[in-house]
Amino acid sequence: MIGSTGNIIFTQHGDLFDAIHYDGATSFVPIAGKTISSSVTTARVDCGRLYVLTDDALSAFMADDSLVLTQVFMTHVDKADGFVVSGHRLILWVDNQVMPFTLESDGHMIASPIISTGI
Repeated sequence: MIGSTGNIIFTQHGDLFDAIHYDGATSFVPIAGKTISSSVTTARVDCGRLYVLTDDALSAFMADDSLVLTQVFMTHVDKADGFVVSGHRLILWVDNQVMPFTLESDGHMIASPIISTGI
């Protein structure tokens, strides 16, 4: 399990990312997923979206009414060791550098000054 939002539980099985919808009573309904062919660094869930960071991109997916994970956007990024997303705030990091961004709904990233942790 990667995380959940509302009645949707996002999961990973190797390179397959999918989800399960809980109907609120007794049933779990599978949601068709997406295969990510690039090497995945990490995945997170925030505000109803599944975010997947690979070696060269950040992608966002949502479960739609037809029970399919739909790609919302894919934005190319330089290699990062990890990320955190909260609403429109995105932080990527590499070694001791923290790179904050404002993340627009279409995946456009507006950079803020890079922070060096000095570690």
